[in-house]
Amino acid sequence: MSIRPRHLVIGAAGVAVVGLVAGGAVWAMADDSDVVRTGTCTTANYEFEVESEENDRVEVNLELLAAAVGDQWQVSLSQDGHTLYSGVRVADDDAEIDVDVTAADKKSATYLAEFGPVGQKPCRVELTR
Repeated sequence: MSIRPRHLVIGAAGVAVVGLVAGGAVWAMADDSDVVRTGTCTTANYEFEVESEENDRVEVNLELLAAAVGDQWQVSLSQDGHTLYSGVRVADDDAEIDVDVTAADKKSATYLAEFGPVGQKPCRVELTR
């Protein structure tokens, strides 16, 4: 049985849709209002994310990658100027620092992460959602 050209076109479109769905699976799992920012601060790559949770809550997450094992970083996370977390974190055995906090979901808010090695000027990253 041979494939007719119109079936080939439909088949190609089907493959494109499957590829698009597979490629967007991670994004589709996230709420439309979730916001992520990535970048580099001194010796670490970072990912700063605000993600919708249940019960009108958001999770505010800062992950620092490639800091040296044992490095101490001052970290502060805030929502609309109100401190959610402030303290010193130590890079774990995988040279990572991960700070997760939850807050009320204000539907529209500005989140600020300030972080840097202890004793150095911190980096500032802002997200608005």
